[in-house]
Amino acid sequence: MVESVEEPAPPAEAVAVDMAAIDGLWPALVARVRDEAGPRRHALFRETSPAAVEDGALVLEVPGHLPFHLAQLQEDDRLTAILTSVVQELSGAPLRVHYRSGEGAQSGLFDAPVEEEP
Repeated sequence: MVESVEEPAPPAEAVAVDMAAIDGLWPALVARVRDEAGPRRHALFRETSPAAVEDGALVLEVPGHLPFHLAQLQEDDRLTAILTSVVQELSGAPLRVHYRSGEGAQSGLFDAPVEEEP
């Protein structure tokens, strides 16, 4: 009688996540943060936008004219833990979450070209 021997499963490969994947899961991420983090934290979080996936981290950008929001986000370990958990669950990748300031106002208010008179 021949016994079958189960081979151990190969180690799970790291899932590669790019900005296209983050953009695709962003609406679900925002909804989960709204549900799990509460209104105050969600109010700060909704000012962010995904900027990059770098060195195993999702980088969220805060408009440059909102330094208070950036400081609050960087100091809020609970929100960062919620975000990290949700990002990992939705993406399948062990990403961390970092915040950075964006360049300029990012609101579109100052993007209109200035017309010079002849």
